[in-house]
Amino acid sequence: MKSYLGLALCLGSMVVFQPMLNRMMLEHKGLSFASLLNGFIVFFLALILWLCLNSGLYNAPSIFNAKPEGPIYWWYCLPGFFGFLIVIITPIMIKNLGSFTTVVAMICGQIITSLILDTMTQGIAISTQRLVGLGLAFLSVYFSFKPSA
Repeated sequence: MKSYLGLALCLGSMVVFQPMLNRMMLEHKGLSFASLLNGFIVFFLALILWLCLNSGLYNAPSIFNAKPEGPIYWWYCLPGFFGFLIVIITPIMIKNLGSFTTVVAMICGQIITSLILDTMTQGIAISTQRLVGLGLAFLSVYFSFKPSA
């Protein structure tokens, strides 16, 4: 469990670094270039992963294996679309709001969405602790916008 928490913290750092680096690319090459480069790298790495796992040379957990049977639903495209929007919009937000405010506001959006999805899909009740956590997250957004005295 602790290793997953550490991994989540590392991924959280990447959520800050990735759009910051894209913002730097925005200044030098433009967002269309950043989007294209990000998409190419994701495609290239996903292709390597797929080739390695489907070659039979690696024994990976079954969760990684492709499952070609069954229909392909329209909503399978949503994660890629959301990723594209995140790559395009977040650097603009960081340029205008700063990294801290942007990330805290994004975390509030994640908390609200997670709270709703946990309730609807996992049957996890909305607890007082979770609502307090949400309130504290909103307070951090408020204080990050509030000018210093």
